[in-house]
Amino acid sequence: MEPELVVEVERRGDGVVGVRVVGDVDRDSAGSVLEAFERALAGDEPARVVFDLGGVGFLDSAGIRVLVTCRERAELVGARLEVERAHENVRQVLTITDLLGVLRVAP
Repeated sequence: MEPELVVEVERRGDGVVGVRVVGDVDRDSAGSVLEAFERALAGDEPARVVFDLGGVGFLDSAGIRVLVTCRERAELVGARLEVERAHENVRQVLTITDLLGVLRVAP
């Protein structure tokens, strides 16, 4: 049995909202990540939304699609989407799909 996905939204202040993801992001769980992102944008429109992917071990095409969608929606409201703490295997997926060059990715 695969571990359950956990997604937490945290308002960090100064216009920054964090979205912490723990678990695999695949076709079964991608919708939960997108819903959390929508919560992050609700209310005060943040200047930055930071995805903490430190707990993500697997990211498939549905996860890639969610990141692209979130980036597009963030830009529509004038926010910047950033990714932090992505493990090496997730970074490889972001590199192969050329998202590493599009998303702001911190160590």
